Amino acid sequence: MGSIIQNQCKAITQKGAQCKRKAIDDSGYCTQHKKIAEKKEIKKEVDKKTIDKKSSFAKETFNGHEVFTGSQGGKYYFNKSGKKVYIKH
Repeated sequence: MGSIIQNQCKAITQKGAQCKRKAIDDSGYCTQHKKIAEKKEIKKEVDKKTIDKKSSFAKETFNGHEVFTGSQGGKYYFNKSGKKVYIKH
């Protein structure tokens, strides 16, 4: 991969190339990629808070995993990869 050019957006496109737009501020991203980066960061924070909150209430287990209850009553656990796995009734 090539070197990062000063004042150029630091995002990497789906094709693996550096974005050609100019960075808009110290974040190092262009307008489009800054919004995407901010959304990803917010989602990470929300997911972590959700997991932390539900972990403190988990009492039930399934195959050695803590079981959580979703907002609509569905039961699930997190597998080794961190993915949510729903338990069938």
